Amino acid sequence: MKEVLARFRGFAGAIILAWACASPAAPSAAGDLTLASDLGQDAAQARARGVPVLVLFSLPGCDYCEQVRRDFLLPMQRDRDAGGTAILRQVDLGSAQPIRDFAGNATTHDAFARSHRITLAPTVKIFDGEGREAAEPLVGMLTRDLYGAYLEHALEKGQARMSSKIRR
Repeated sequence: MKEVLARFRGFAGAIILAWACASPAAPSAAGDLTLASDLGQDAAQARARGVPVLVLFSLPGCDYCEQVRRDFLLPMQRDRDAGGTAILRQVDLGSAQPIRDFAGNATTHDAFARSHRITLAPTVKIFDGEGREAAEPLVGMLTRDLYGAYLEHALEKGQARMSSKIRR
């Protein structure tokens, strides 16, 4: 059963990615979401604040990426109460934009995404203050009505991981 589900997810993901890439939507850069440039510095800030780092892996022209950014992440970034729950960054697939990864190594947005095995956009990953995944990634956006709950759950898991590290 797990194999069937995994194949279905892969097939559905490929269809969604193909559709998103063929979509006539105008390319949207980062909007107001901060492009990642130094994730090591972001992780240090996350440790100091006791919050996780949320990274949106996005693809230019992807309608679903724009919906996640516009409907979920930008309001979270602007909301004072939720703004303190994570450090929000965006990584653009296919981009040669320079970035420092969590270990401080120089790379590009695309190489960083590939190193994290990102094959579908949008993907949201929650990292702890050491750059380790702190929750299951949110891959794609099949259920828009439930996406906010999935995102909130992932952030809660990331926050719990950060809180457990602070108590140690």
